[in-house]
Amino acid sequence: MNLVRSINRLIMLFLDTFRQFGRGRIWLVLGLFFLFNWLVLFAHYKAMSPVFYGPIKLWAEFFGSREATGFFHYPGHFLILPILFDWAKLAVGLVLEGAVLGLVALMFFDSYLEVKKPESSPLKLVLSSWGQLILGWVLLNGLMLAATLIFPQYLVDWLWGSPRRMMVFEFGIMPGIFTLMLAMLYFVIPSIAVYGDNVLEGLKRSLGIFIRNPITCLILAFAVILGQTLISVAAGRPVTIIEKFRPELVYWVLLAGLAVNALASFLWMGTAVRFLIDEEE
Repeated sequence: MNLVRSINRLIMLFLDTFRQFGRGRIWLVLGLFFLFNWLVLFAHYKAMSPVFYGPIKLWAEFFGSREATGFFHYPGHFLILPILFDWAKLAVGLVLEGAVLGLVALMFFDSYLEVKKPESSPLKLVLSSWGQLILGWVLLNGLMLAATLIFPQYLVDWLWGSPRRMMVFEFGIMPGIFTLMLAMLYFVIPSIAVYGDNVLEGLKRSLGIFIRNPITCLILAFAVILGQTLISVAAGRPVTIIEKFRPELVYWVLLAGLAVNALASFLWMGTAVRFLIDEEE
């Protein structure tokens, strides 16, 4: 009976979230964030343009003179583009993404409760908790970044010389680690936005939900991460793209990743807020 109830609850979480798909305000926020990230990507793509050359050259030199030189030569430009843009996107996310997710969470909250005129503006609430939202974002992405940098070092001997093992690592081990991390921290940012928690309170609430509903949280996290993982794996193979297709395709893969990220953010905040509301009822 508990299994059937959990499956029904999971289905309803997705259905209730997809019913909000026509909410223009939510997509306006996600769309503006998408456009901002696209502008950063476009500046990297058109780095030789007089408009972008100066700041992008300084940014590229931050990674070393060799990388900077290669970045401004074809087709090395597209070989290094994913690395430079990923770090630039991470910098943008540090400042803005937590607030964007918090704002989307509040809009979902008002929509689910059919609040026609909230007592306080979602933007005002987000501004008041911006610092905590940044900490929540840093907690999740910091752990994922650490896992990305650390785990390959420990498994280098096991991975060396085996394409099959590398594929298992890319498509299985690392996505599995990211899924577990997101499942445990799934409700941190929504809790900060909706309930005004600080990051420690949000972490406590999220871990408590995960302990009580581990399978549900893992499935939700997997659904959010799946598309991003596929794009990340593709973007992480610029040499293959350049050799077998066209170098410019690297840019379009990264652009597709931004679109997938917007959809994932919608799904994440929608299901998380719906779950939190159900927990309170």
